[in-house]
Amino acid sequence: MCQSKRNGGLGFRNVEAFNTTFLAKLAWRMEIGDDSLLYKSFKQKYFKNCDFLEALKSRKVSGVWKGIFSVQAVIKKGMKWRIGDGNDVNCWLENWLPDRSKFSVSSQPFGASISTVAELINPSTHK
Repeated sequence: MCQSKRNGGLGFRNVEAFNTTFLAKLAWRMEIGDDSLLYKSFKQKYFKNCDFLEALKSRKVSGVWKGIFSVQAVIKKGMKWRIGDGNDVNCWLENWLPDRSKFSVSSQPFGASISTVAELINPSTHK
């Protein structure tokens, strides 16, 4: 597989990286919730009441699920919020700030009842 195509191989330079990439693609499909039979069956069996990124490690699982679950951290690490209107992003619970040392807000102003990023955006300037 790692030989060049000229020598009868598939041309992969790093099979482990290829496998991780493939598993990450499947994991992303678990997160976005496509309409495939694979998604529906894994959703029902392994993360019925939550999203893929909130799924917990289990003991008795299939080999395919072990592989997909193994890249959950890779998906989390590479994800970034697109704030948009800010209605879907909880400013206290989500990692949404661009500074890696501090992805989320750590304290709330006294008496403030802000919960989403949308409430922090000025409606007239959209900033």
